[in-house]
Amino acid sequence: MNDVTDAKPIFLWAKEHGDPRIIERILVRVLPLMIERDVKLTVEQIESARTLPLPVDLANMISAVAKELIEKDHLGGDCRV
Repeated sequence: MNDVTDAKPIFLWAKEHGDPRIIERILVRVLPLMIERDVKLTVEQIESARTLPLPVDLANMISAVAKELIEKDHLGGDCRV
């Protein structure tokens, strides 16, 4: 699978709606897939990049995790990773 998409908008949305450490929390949750896809990504890279071309499946997982974590935060759920 060689399809890629820009994941930067997902992180921008998460940062706008999530807690101050939302990006770190997302990265921890998607780490197994990042390792599997040999993707190395840091908070600094995410914040400084204009675009983040990532495999579609990884971007989809990032989006799902971001939505889940932010929903839990807003509903007063368990905010641990």
